[in-house]
Amino acid sequence: MISWMMREGTKSVAYHRDNMKQLNRRDALKLAGFTSLAFSIEAIVAGCGGGTTLKLPASARLLSTAGGQKVAQPGWTVRVDPDIQPAKEWTVLIYMNGANDLETYGLLNTNQLEQSGSTEDINFVIQYKRFAGRYDNSDGDWGDTRRFYVDRANDPTQIESTLISQHNGIDMGDKSRLSEFIQWGVTTFPARRYCLVLWNHGAGWRSVKSVKKVTRGLSYDDVTGNHIDTIDLPGAMSHPSGRMWDLLVMDCSLMQMTEVIYELRNKAEYIVGSQESPPGEGLPYDAFARTLVRTPSIQTKDLAVDLVTQTINRYGTLSNTTQSVIDTSQVALLSQYLDNLGVALLAATNSYGTAISDSRALAESYAYAENKDLLDFIDLLTDKDAQGNFYIPDPDVQAAAVALRTAVKSVIVKNVNGAQHPRSQGLAIYLPTPIRFKTIDIEQANGFGQRYKELALAKAAPNWMAFLENGPR
Repeated sequence: MISWMMREGTKSVAYHRDNMKQLNRRDALKLAGFTSLAFSIEAIVAGCGGGTTLKLPASARLLSTAGGQKVAQPGWTVRVDPDIQPAKEWTVLIYMNGANDLETYGLLNTNQLEQSGSTEDINFVIQYKRFAGRYDNSDGDWGDTRRFYVDRANDPTQIESTLISQHNGIDMGDKSRLSEFIQWGVTTFPARRYCLVLWNHGAGWRSVKSVKKVTRGLSYDDVTGNHIDTIDLPGAMSHPSGRMWDLLVMDCSLMQMTEVIYELRNKAEYIVGSQESPPGEGLPYDAFARTLVRTPSIQTKDLAVDLVTQTINRYGTLSNTTQSVIDTSQVALLSQYLDNLGVALLAATNSYGTAISDSRALAESYAYAENKDLLDFIDLLTDKDAQGNFYIPDPDVQAAAVALRTAVKSVIVKNVNGAQHPRSQGLAIYLPTPIRFKTIDIEQANGFGQRYKELALAKAAPNWMAFLENGPR
């Protein structure tokens, strides 16, 4: 799927993360409108002849390696062994799985972060895996996994940040590797607030199946064929101290779903994600880093709102971009309201099955047709005809839908959507027909990934799952 967008009078191409095509490195940089920084070279005149001395970026000089307490990295080849650093305002950990057709955009997004780099207040730390000889041969075409401390740098064709360590045997689709990175990153780079970025393909609560192979899941690694299931994510992303992440950013397709945020409700205070498949270039990391570096004291909610606002600004209001900010403090309440709606819809199926089915079919959908905008579905359930009569004049359905609408709106802090998704309101939900529910359930049961019934939401709202299984055709 190719999306043409106009921004600042120029035309750019966004290859979406659900259907990537190979781009060479320079094309990707041009498409994303990368702007090089001025070189940080200071000319120092010495004597009558003069001379030029290259100086390290300020952020590179911030990394202490002077022999203090360190965190071991078993199995990694350590290039620069950092001490446990002094605590800062923010540490941003980016789990960047580029061992797939998104590889070139990992390079791009790292270069975008390098436009600002780490500072005395902010740590940017990346674990990035590439796939040698497959998707992008630039910057040495290396194919291992590397940990970088992001420095301010100038070259948009290569990563100039401090290489901390590298490893040839990392499976980025293994949940234990995410846990390992988090443990090392948080311990080495302590901060008052923490942001975790999950960067890769995503598939909402489930994976995707093609004729020949599994295509992707959350953090899909093409080298190993592995991915992380939704039910494994809460344990994998646990903060070492047991606290919640201040901000979770899911730069992956289709992850801003009720099922996903319910699974993660106790893991992060705010969640940024997309109902749709975002452009291959991903989020505007240059703008994100710039905001943090300029205003490190920014409130977490304001940082999240700024990120989604910058995203719609980058890709344009005519795009199919969807991004939202979720406040997880109210997410736990959704299960009861969904369960109540499930009870009411099942009871009304015999009398109003066609109208319920129409509401399900007409609701705003995404790259997976079964993913629907939850608020749009509710709007259709409570819609009236030209004479002011409910299409579904069942009082229990109406009461349950109105109550759920209030609950859903309380968790959505900010929503942005391009014109290609005019009724996107910030949170999707899995809403298949009963036949599709059974088909996908069989696929999942045959070793493809976790089944719907294993999700925390399905367990907390059994009547909602019963509606999915047994509602109208």
